[in-house]
Amino acid sequence: FQLKKILVMAAAMAMFSAAVFADVACKKLDNGKVEVTFSYSHPSAKNVLLAGDFTNWQSGAKTMKKEGDTFVYRKVVSEKSVLTYKFIINGNWMTDKNAPATTDDGFGGKNGVVDVKTLIN
Repeated sequence: FQLKKILVMAAAMAMFSAAVFADVACKKLDNGKVEVTFSYSHPSAKNVLLAGDFTNWQSGAKTMKKEGDTFVYRKVVSEKSVLTYKFIINGNWMTDKNAPATTDDGFGGKNGVVDVKTLIN
């Protein structure tokens, strides 16, 4: 039983220590709105969800669609939006270490924060 716990922990650590790519980009649209694109890539990621204040967290988490080797989710919002989010990778909550900003999640971890106006390109 103890060995099984150690192996599970080692597998989880290996999964999250390999090359992880996460990104958030904002693009202004012609209609005055902004398209926010969340991206996540990791070799062992099989199922990636995006949860946040805009999804009612886990209960409304959005499935990210695979585009090549990267999971992607796009959302159109107003320029004044501030989005708080976290990824759920293979059932495990994961903070975006490359998030533009972070805030305490209330559980000892961090949520990513996207202040759309500051990221428009």
